[in-house]
Amino acid sequence: MIRTVVWIDALDEALDPIEEARLTLLLERLGRAGIDVARWDALSVPEGLTVETVPALVIDGEVKCAGRHPSAEEWRQWIDFDALPRSCGCAAGGCAGCPGRAVCHGA
Repeated sequence: MIRTVVWIDALDEALDPIEEARLTLLLERLGRAGIDVARWDALSVPEGLTVETVPALVIDGEVKCAGRHPSAEEWRQWIDFDALPRSCGCAAGGCAGCPGRAVCHGA
């Protein structure tokens, strides 16, 4: 099972709002599944990467993608989304993502 995911944003990148929302929701879902998720800016580039190689995705210390955004297929290759928990852990009263439901179906 994956333990850590780090996304490093590009320095001057203006993401398409849909891509930004997709990335944010994906990282939130991984966090709710118990994976340690971090989102860094380009000024926090770890050893082995440079500002020119971001955006970048690092999974369990291994750079999976650098210099571009991974495709949906690449995300699926690296992360077994079907194995992730689908519940946000909220009570039967629901949360912002699942009002009135015990399980988040939108996660």
